[in-house]
Amino acid sequence: MLLGVGGDFDITPKLRVSTSINHLWFENTSSIKALRVEGSIPKSIGTDASVSVIYRPTAIQNVVLRASAAVFDPGKGFGDLFDSAGRDKRFVSILFNAILTY
Repeated sequence: MLLGVGGDFDITPKLRVSTSINHLWFENTSSIKALRVEGSIPKSIGTDASVSVIYRPTAIQNVVLRASAAVFDPGKGFGDLFDSAGRDKRFVSILFNAILTY
């Protein structure tokens, strides 16, 4: 299940900022318990937060630059399924891409 909120903000005609935050959880963990042969798996998967900046220097779609960052803070259910011993508790993703059209 997913519960989230986000927004797109047009700062200028050339610049847009998008944000979102989502919380994820399992509705029912019985099938995962059976597959993993575990007695108990918590329902919380975790929380994801992201922000992206989209820049169109010519104000049209010929050149689109995008930078984004996301952080995933795992819940107990995620921790039971994926061992991250010796690692930071949060997962971070940073992305940059460019679309050039002629």
